[in-house]
Amino acid sequence: AIRGTTIRFDLPGPQPTGVELVVYNLTGQVVRQLITGTRLPGPYEITWDGKNEAGQRVPSGTYWYRLKAGNRVASKRLTILR
Repeated sequence: AIRGTTIRFDLPGPQPTGVELVVYNLTGQVVRQLITGTRLPGPYEITWDGKNEAGQRVPSGTYWYRLKAGNRVASKRLTILR
């Protein structure tokens, strides 16, 4: 079974917005880029499968994600348990 962490967010309208959703480790290194590009307004649900850019499972621990949408930025902590 594929298990992961679900990240939910809403993009306000009425125009499409540039979006970047990136997962980082605690030292600030990019672990995985989940979204990059333009998205339409509305609700989104993205599941990170706990893998890095190379498709390898990351170790248990704490990670951060940063969501940039237009001129807004939000960061939240994620915990991966294996």
